[in-house]
Amino acid sequence: MKNKYFLGIDVGKSQNIATLKDLKSNLDSFRFDNNSQGFNDLIRRLPQKDIIFTLEATGFYHLPLAFWLKDRGYSVRVINPLATKKMAKSNIRKTKTDKIDSNSLAWMAQLGEGYSFEEDHLTSQLKILCRHLAFLKKMVERLKKHDQSLEFREIIFANDDINFLPEIRAHSQEIISILEKKIKRVAERILKIGEEIPEVKYLDSLPGISPLLACKIYSEIGRIDRFKQVKSLIAFAGIDPQVSQSGNSLNSSGRLSKRGSPYLRYYLFLAARASIRSDPELKEYYLKKKKQGKHFYVCLAGVSRKLLLRIYRVLKDKRNYI
Repeated sequence: MKNKYFLGIDVGKSQNIATLKDLKSNLDSFRFDNNSQGFNDLIRRLPQKDIIFTLEATGFYHLPLAFWLKDRGYSVRVINPLATKKMAKSNIRKTKTDKIDSNSLAWMAQLGEGYSFEEDHLTSQLKILCRHLAFLKKMVERLKKHDQSLEFREIIFANDDINFLPEIRAHSQEIISILEKKIKRVAERILKIGEEIPEVKYLDSLPGISPLLACKIYSEIGRIDRFKQVKSLIAFAGIDPQVSQSGNSLNSSGRLSKRGSPYLRYYLFLAARASIRSDPELKEYYLKKKKQGKHFYVCLAGVSRKLLLRIYRVLKDKRNYI
């Protein structure tokens, strides 16, 4: 085996704990800070460069270390927290600590678990901007609902000498106006970055997917090579059905697993709604499911899966949709 060492790192907000494992199962655990100085301290403690680094995908806390290692030519793998949680449950002792987690990650690294961290700086910028855009839109939506409630409550104080609600509503409307301008600027910046990424153009060629939506979808998927098969991408989007099996009994509830990226799932639903208006094949499929008495969101989930098959194909083939 080429790699003689496997390093599992349990990432925290300020400190990380690492476990170094060799082929003879010798383990060594230590802590280091989650900053540039800590990363340099980590490398100084390691025996050689022939190491696979394995990190748990803990929100955004693992990203600085993952990028720092990747930029310096190290092999980095990322593991879904659900996988490490499952391994922890297999332990006969119900004990869970950072050291045990890093130990589990080191073992999983040797088994080839997880996916190679291939995210580049441009795609990372795109993801940050797309998620920021979603955050701003949610803020505007909440403020508008709040403003509507204030407008309705004005009836209570209509005949009072002092009515403070118009002033409060003016404040909220001013904030909404500022946020809507920010949203426009962020969207323009997203589109500008999207012009530099060929994969965005492939997604834009699909019916129902606008240039901005293409940027959003690609920001979550990233390099398609990290998905070995289309089933992996469907699971990542969380639009695969929940399945439970016991002995010879196999049961599918029909409900979505809703694991993976909630952003990608939302973007796909937006694309599905648009595609049933512009794509005859998907519209026919949607109407067929609707006639079967399926709920609107069940029909939409089915269209989303079909759309994701097309997305996988055009990204794999590096071509526009035909």
